[in-house]
Amino acid sequence: MNFKKANVLAVIFAMMAISIPSVSAQKSSRAMKAVATTEAPLAPTPRLLEGNPNCKALNEMGLNGDPDFDHIEDGWELKLENNPPPSGFTASYSFSNGTTTVGGTSVGRFLVGPVVPLASVTVTRSGDNINWNSTLPITGVIIKNATKANVYPYDPSSFGGNPDGFGLSAPGNPSGISHITFCFQSSLIPSASPGSIMGRVTGPTGRGLSKVTLISTNLATGEIRRVSTNTFGYYFIEDLELGSVYSVGISSKTHRFVESVRTVVLNDNLEGFDFVAIE
Repeated sequence: MNFKKANVLAVIFAMMAISIPSVSAQKSSRAMKAVATTEAPLAPTPRLLEGNPNCKALNEMGLNGDPDFDHIEDGWELKLENNPPPSGFTASYSFSNGTTTVGGTSVGRFLVGPVVPLASVTVTRSGDNINWNSTLPITGVIIKNATKANVYPYDPSSFGGNPDGFGLSAPGNPSGISHITFCFQSSLIPSASPGSIMGRVTGPTGRGLSKVTLISTNLATGEIRRVSTNTFGYYFIEDLELGSVYSVGISSKTHRFVESVRTVVLNDNLEGFDFVAIE
């Protein structure tokens, strides 16, 4: 190889080294992209309001055309007073008037609206950060410090949990949290009216599967009902409470399913709640 050819090849290899990232760099880039795409969102962006807003005020703001609160139909609320709960603690509060003592602190529960039997909201506090989940759908959460409040609107209504019930806080203030208020409304309260869920269980080819067990669980009361599919794969679960939240699980010794457990808010009789086996 002559001198000129050797120089040309050296230049080409140098350019390739610059333009082609190393394998480790490519892996690092892919890992960074994976982290970026799987990062979970937190609670909705809060509205900062002055003074001491309550759910009735949010309802009136919605009626007057405020798009953040036009989904709040009632002024009903559960208000937790006296710095609830102490930092580092988790506590559950029923939708009724009374007190709950947590970590030596007595937290007052003040209900505006009807008592909702068996419903509760659970709050975990770490410093001034709040995580919450509820057995009753919530349309808004108000977290108040001494002079201002962060208001988190939930449209559609939410049961909290991860991700949209995580990371709430009061506006930055040395006085921290004075109270937390949860807004709810009449249309979302469980009803005693009977409801039903029906659907079909099919195999990978679309054929109905018989003698497959369906189990419904009322997540507020723990009531369980079991039924089996008929010859054509259809099932029917009746005498359920409208307005309640149900999990419906499927059990089979011979098949696996895309979703073995599904959750639904039963606001009306539900048809077409189907399950499909993958093998």
